[in-house]
Amino acid sequence: MNLISRALALSACTAPALADVTFVDFSSTAGLTLVGGANQSGNALELTANATNQVGAAWASTRQNVTAPFSVEFTVRLTGTGEGMAFVIQRDAVDAIGFGGEALGYGGITNAVAIEFDTFGSLIPQDPSDNHVSIQSGGAGAVSPNIGQSLAETSTLVDLNNGSIRTIRIEYVPGLLQVFVDNAVTTLQVELDINSQLSLSDGTAWVGFTAGTSGVTQRHEVLSWTFDEQSSVPTGNVAPAAPVISEPASSSTPYNPFDVHMEAGPFVDANNDAHLCTDWEIWTMNPSELVWRTDCIAGPTRVHSHLGDGVFLGSHAGRTALVPLKSFRFRVRFRDDSGDPLTEWGTWSEKTFQTGAESSFYPYETEDIVGNPAPIWKFAASTLEPVLQPASPSPRIVLESFDNQELLSIEANDGMTNTVINGPELADHIDAMVRVESGGAALTLAETDLIVVDHECQRTRILIPAISLPPNSFVRYWISSDGATWVAQGGQTTPDFTTLARGLSLPWVAAQPGYQIEVVASGFRLPVNIEFIPNAGDQPGDPFAYISELYGTIKVLKNDGSVGIYASNLLNYNPTGQFPGSGEQGLGGIAIDPVTGDVFAGMLYAQGNPHYPKVVRFSSTDGGLTASSQTTILDMSGESQGQSHFISHLEMLDDRTLLVHMGDGFVASTARDLNSYRGKILRMNLDGTPVPSNPLYNGGQITARDYIYVSGVRNPFGGRFRDSDGYHYMVENGPTVDRFARIVPGRDYLWAGSDSQMSNFALHNWAPSTGPVNLAFIQPGTFGGSGFPQTKWDHAFVSESGATFASGPQNLGKRITEWEIDAQGNKIAGPTTLVEYAGTGRASVAGLSAGPDGLYFTDLYRDSGNNPTATGANLLRIRWIGADLGECGSLGQSYCGPAELNSTGLPATIRARGSENVMDNDFMLDVEQLPTNSFGYCLGSRTQGFAVAPGGSSGNLCLGGTIGRFVAQAQNSGASGTFNITVDLANMPSPLSSVTVGETWNFQAWFRDFQLFVTSNFSDGVSVTFQ
Repeated sequence: MNLISRALALSACTAPALADVTFVDFSSTAGLTLVGGANQSGNALELTANATNQVGAAWASTRQNVTAPFSVEFTVRLTGTGEGMAFVIQRDAVDAIGFGGEALGYGGITNAVAIEFDTFGSLIPQDPSDNHVSIQSGGAGAVSPNIGQSLAETSTLVDLNNGSIRTIRIEYVPGLLQVFVDNAVTTLQVELDINSQLSLSDGTAWVGFTAGTSGVTQRHEVLSWTFDEQSSVPTGNVAPAAPVISEPASSSTPYNPFDVHMEAGPFVDANNDAHLCTDWEIWTMNPSELVWRTDCIAGPTRVHSHLGDGVFLGSHAGRTALVPLKSFRFRVRFRDDSGDPLTEWGTWSEKTFQTGAESSFYPYETEDIVGNPAPIWKFAASTLEPVLQPASPSPRIVLESFDNQELLSIEANDGMTNTVINGPELADHIDAMVRVESGGAALTLAETDLIVVDHECQRTRILIPAISLPPNSFVRYWISSDGATWVAQGGQTTPDFTTLARGLSLPWVAAQPGYQIEVVASGFRLPVNIEFIPNAGDQPGDPFAYISELYGTIKVLKNDGSVGIYASNLLNYNPTGQFPGSGEQGLGGIAIDPVTGDVFAGMLYAQGNPHYPKVVRFSSTDGGLTASSQTTILDMSGESQGQSHFISHLEMLDDRTLLVHMGDGFVASTARDLNSYRGKILRMNLDGTPVPSNPLYNGGQITARDYIYVSGVRNPFGGRFRDSDGYHYMVENGPTVDRFARIVPGRDYLWAGSDSQMSNFALHNWAPSTGPVNLAFIQPGTFGGSGFPQTKWDHAFVSESGATFASGPQNLGKRITEWEIDAQGNKIAGPTTLVEYAGTGRASVAGLSAGPDGLYFTDLYRDSGNNPTATGANLLRIRWIGADLGECGSLGQSYCGPAELNSTGLPATIRARGSENVMDNDFMLDVEQLPTNSFGYCLGSRTQGFAVAPGGSSGNLCLGGTIGRFVAQAQNSGASGTFNITVDLANMPSPLSSVTVGETWNFQAWFRDFQLFVTSNFSDGVSVTFQ
């Protein structure tokens, strides 16, 4: 019988009734037995008065069947301090009530299971926190709130006591009880058989609520309640065992907030079900908040995960690291492939940990070094490999643990080559060390770099210092996560980062994996802009790029890396002055004519006291190595400009017209004055005349109005043309708010002196200011994408200089950020840091330009010293080196790629991993870059082929001959856009036979992808020869 509205109907039968409970609200409490302070309050069931030392209970008057599956759901609102409330199953009495205070009204009731929602950390029962859920039982005896009677507990949940309405759901099948708070993710579960735990002669018990207060008060309101018997049919499946957490290993050791290793396992399932996926979560502890998670992640990350595998949430949304110096609670659970929604998920395992400081040193941790790509050992100053000379015993370079578990060794061979021995994978992560052994002869080595890739495809450059050892001796160094080495003392078992042996030579670090930063040239003085020669020659001495220096020099970088002077002494005044202040002016933007090779530059010149802007054209007669002549093509005399707010960026457009960015000269009224050049972006021909198609060109006497491309800007430091939408974009400095905007010809950007005006037409505002000074797009039309992966194409990159001549890392600036922009010029994502400053000196980023082999930037100041105008700044390059890591630890060769782009704008990829040895039968396929929540499966064949768009697909089938489809292992790509399968080499899908030694097999993935006129797509292929 069901109680349809608010009351509980009672059976007239003598046998115990099997009655469900349904209270939409509590405007009536008919069918309930209220005990103690429990009472009806409006439409709510109030369990106690909002006063001290209260206790109350409310029970469904008819016992319910609690040994078969049941489902409970109720909404509650807790307001105040404590102690909390409980949902209780008991066979004591219909009017049972226990002790108040920390016993929450259930303590002392016999033959009971209580699910407590405790909001006050009491000392005597040893409550784990002041916000926790615990399942308590004393069996047939009296139940107690003491921790000793807890069958399971967790503090990893939302705040129960903030006055919010919480929805609680409890699911039970014999052998498993689960508790859910506010969402579909299990808050707590425990292996429990109620019939065995309690003494129930007929399988029934009273169900209801209890609550209590002590010296603190709380209001406990139950707003609705349902109890459904026989809510599901048991399948006999047993949930997977709780994972054993091996990392984080310690609650007291500080962990790197950028890279928390999470490892758990092994997967244990009583039904021998397979491990389908894993949930990983990280919560803050005070307040309790979910801040990072992965959702049913498959593949290798089922047992080993990193922050980059998941999504930051709540207060951490948009971050790429955890907050430093904070306590967190980590938890993990496994899911089997049974398909039983009640038992497919195992119990959560939890562990607390702490993050260290952002600037601390953390150990380099790994458990294996892969052989593909192979380790590289080279001299730091060149690409040459050191060769160890034979001796007895042999000299060696060893990567190992403190207790001599070897990951990798490099030993002398024949005096011309070295022998590399890649050791087996270790059982657990180690804090790695490098040991250098001299062997039977003295060993002298200059500084060397050992470049390795670990089993997680993370590349690390280990910086080994110069070595001078007598015969039969050795030296050991600890390695920090940035690759620096530190002197190890004898007998140490934990890393000691006290004495640096060799550290990073660069203060710049890549914030995204797969990128390498390197110095291209040095010895610059305030380098502000970079421009690459569009059609550079191929000889070593040919010009490659030009770099403008603020104090009046244009330098040329040649193909061989040498630097010469193209033009110098370009300022007719002494530019030195205060930094920040009057010293921040001089030569600014440069551009190159792709036809003649002429260089255009913007600068200030003195005419008496004021400084005025001009654009100068330089020509060369020696192939662009030096300027042979210079001509002023536009002199803006009378338009006074000074530090920072001067003529900044120049850009050559495809039609060979020139854009010139003009600051307002600290006079905001000039920006919207159409008779002034200042506060504008101008467009001119290469002879200095205005372009007739300019928005305000009138064809009469030439004035500033004829040159105006846009008006109403303050200090448009940087800009670039974007190929995909045909618009120029700018980054602009404001007083305390900066602007990133798409440039629409003829538009007034409305700068008139107020920070609020910087929001006009902005796709993004930096508030407070970060000093964005240059902009570059990675795009196919600019040097073929600069060697960056296609996933970065059409992304903008901005150099944010930060405070002038500031030392050390800065929260605002001293970084390069990445941006995604849609076709309408709106921001999709950003700022995402690509490169940031991590040193202790003065260097800051300024110039930025996409080059043929990477994204180039200049650090404006020499990093050391206190003189902002000193020579010693660098030209640096950001290179994508991760392209070869796609095969890291993988098998076979990719072919038939890249695949046709799917609806994500990316080509799907398939990779093989595991073992090529047939006898091992350890072979897996990973499919990535899929649309989210897309259905798909893998295919296999001994034959390659090529069929264009079979069955109306948008992709190509790259298999031929007899093809098997792994439809029994069909997958959903989920939120991550990935899936993977384990291939049983002895049982390939029909009509294929088993894999034999020496055969080459080819694999591909098919998946659903709804686009215009098509419904599916394919990945590329991978070919593997088995041994």
